Amino acid sequence: MAELSRASSFLLISLVIAADARAQEEDFEDVEADEAPEPEASVELAPAQADARFDEIMQLNAAPAKSPPAEFPSSAEEAEAAATPSVRGRAEVPLGEYEKLIESQKMRQREGQRNVAPAVVLGAAEYSGSVRQGALELSVALDVTLDSTDRHKFVPLVGESVVLVGASESGVSIPVTRRGGYHVWITRKRGEARVLLKILVPARGPRGSIEFDFAVARTPVTKLTCRFPSLGLEPRVDAAVESRITSEGPSTALLATLRPTTRIHLIGFKDLGSESDTMSKIFAESSNLLSVDDGALELFSVIRYTILYGAAKDFVVQVPPDVDVVSAEGEGAFRYSLERAESGTVIRGETAFPIRGDYEISIRLRRETAKGTLDFVAPLPRAVGVEREQGHLGIEVPGKLKLEETRRDEIVPVDVRQLPPEMVDSAVSPILLAYRYHSPAAKVSLRAERLPEKDAASASIDNVAATTVLSPEGREMTRLLITLRNRARPSLVLDVDKATEVRSSLLDDQPVKPSRDEEGRLMVPLKRSAGGDRMEPFTLEIVLESSSGAFGLFGRKSLDLPAVDLPISSLEWRVFAPARNSYSALKGEISSQSLAGEASWHQPPAAPGAGGGAPFHGGPSADSGAMPVRMELPETGTQMDHVRYWIPGGAKVPVRFSYVRSWLLTPLRGLLVLGVAIAFVALTRARISRRLRAAAGILAATLAAFANVLAPALFAGLLAVLWANGSLTRVWAELTTAWSTLPERFKAREKGPPRGFLGWVGRLALLAVACVLLLALAVELAPLLSILRRPLEG
Repeated sequence: MAELSRASSFLLISLVIAADARAQEEDFEDVEADEAPEPEASVELAPAQADARFDEIMQLNAAPAKSPPAEFPSSAEEAEAAATPSVRGRAEVPLGEYEKLIESQKMRQREGQRNVAPAVVLGAAEYSGSVRQGALELSVALDVTLDSTDRHKFVPLVGESVVLVGASESGVSIPVTRRGGYHVWITRKRGEARVLLKILVPARGPRGSIEFDFAVARTPVTKLTCRFPSLGLEPRVDAAVESRITSEGPSTALLATLRPTTRIHLIGFKDLGSESDTMSKIFAESSNLLSVDDGALELFSVIRYTILYGAAKDFVVQVPPDVDVVSAEGEGAFRYSLERAESGTVIRGETAFPIRGDYEISIRLRRETAKGTLDFVAPLPRAVGVEREQGHLGIEVPGKLKLEETRRDEIVPVDVRQLPPEMVDSAVSPILLAYRYHSPAAKVSLRAERLPEKDAASASIDNVAATTVLSPEGREMTRLLITLRNRARPSLVLDVDKATEVRSSLLDDQPVKPSRDEEGRLMVPLKRSAGGDRMEPFTLEIVLESSSGAFGLFGRKSLDLPAVDLPISSLEWRVFAPARNSYSALKGEISSQSLAGEASWHQPPAAPGAGGGAPFHGGPSADSGAMPVRMELPETGTQMDHVRYWIPGGAKVPVRFSYVRSWLLTPLRGLLVLGVAIAFVALTRARISRRLRAAAGILAATLAAFANVLAPALFAGLLAVLWANGSLTRVWAELTTAWSTLPERFKAREKGPPRGFLGWVGRLALLAVACVLLLALAVELAPLLSILRRPLEG
């Protein structure tokens, strides 16, 4: 009943854990879906598109929707159906433990229904600045409240069409990435934060009707303060709830309060500068994806330019030395030329007409390398003649290489999720290393080493059911029923002795002919498993005959299963020995194991496909027509079992057992009891010390009790006889007298001459030899005593 109770408790706890695992799996899938990279946003978005992009970024902060906890099973049948593996029968559970599980399930239901606070809450936003030389310079203060969890939060700051000059929080610069058309701050910070930004917004529109239009984070309170260096202007802001225009000296000031919006559109004034007398300023940001393969480095780089105060048509890029320029592309009838220099290759690009606002160039570089271990510096292109350059670097390894960083200068490692989504989308392999840099001197040194190659196993053995029948003359017949799956192996190799003969071999009930290799190992042909990706098992049956020596009156025997060159998931070995003997249990290198349960990470097997199932042909081991007879072994006699799990390939499974002829058990028990009686008589007459006599009696009684359950009864009868004739009283009196006179006798003992060093060494050597002999005798007698105590009868 206690075992049933424990099994039922395990079943109920497994149901609760299974429900929690399913909920966590759905949470993980929701997070993965939420964090899927978005396509790159266009520079100008309609209000509805801007709102959708902003909502998508904020949705990344939403808590994963938890599936409602599974209801507790109302009956034993539902519990049995939900458990894997199934447990049949009826079980009783203590009421107190059952109530605890019910209460735990209710608490999980209440937690699942509890509303979760948002991870990111945007507060007030203040935009203040002025228009200078055709660009809008703004300082932004954004208040954010972050929840107390340790997961990543995504905070949208400002649209990616603006130039982000600086970003800080609490006086410390923060890393910013592009995502969904926004500059996004990804952080694990908790509590309230105030983010300060410095941005530049390029002017748009034709000359004479200049306007500023950029995406912002939607906040409940948005204030805009802007100053223009001319009088008489009437600027207007879309989405303004309240606006006020004032003249202060030679300038015009605009103060506006906006409704919650994701777009600031400032219009209504003319061009404030002349293109002829204005020097353009260019800011560059690059995204670099480096692919490290055995023998080559390939870099795909996209350099995005933001042009302020004017226009530009010449773009210069410096490429590191020893790197070949494969291609350089851009819009606006872009053409380029290459100039070789000591510092590397210079790409001089030119467009057909001046470019204002945003522009980008795509560059592909390649460098041939030696195979094997390689130390190199990541080849990063540099934009020449820009005000500021920053960028990201992602490194992928499509081949079998191990990549590690050895040194970096002015470059910061970041999480892969902080890379621009288009970089992650362009990667053909997982990005292992990610960096962000803000200096043209950024450099990272790496080492690539080739990983050792090891072919994946194309076959596996699910189960081996072995049956061995021993004859009194020592003949050994072993049948191996092997259940396995195979994708490409032509044969299964068994390590057997040369004297072992193959009596039968069947592959899915069809005869096959095994062969031997140069080392004498047995090679049995296989076939491919059907089922496509989910291989279906098939069976291989082999009957082997060998000799292990005839059975005597008593002794030991050792058996070995042939080693196979594939790992074995489970082994069940049954040994049938002649019934005329009594045997001990099978003992191996590892004691017999038991199965605790089963689990599976696969979907149900697919329907068998048209491919697979065809035997291999072409080798001498695949000839058919030999040994068509199936041999049935006589499973009679005494059965001994041995069970093992997870046996490595090429390992033999040895077992051993002891035996004694059954008709010898009764005489041996009688001799043991007689020996005990003789020992008692000898102890009463022998001239030995009482202490030694008592120890010998206790040892003899213990051996008798171990050998046979009848010995305690005989021992009790002997005690009764001794009590009747007064021997026990005399023994107690002698023991009491010996204990009380022990100090006097110890002082009065005769002291012999002191022994020398050699005498002590000799005594210790004799004692050691005696201990070794006694230990060897005990080892030899232990199996015989175990058979006498608990024999396996035939």
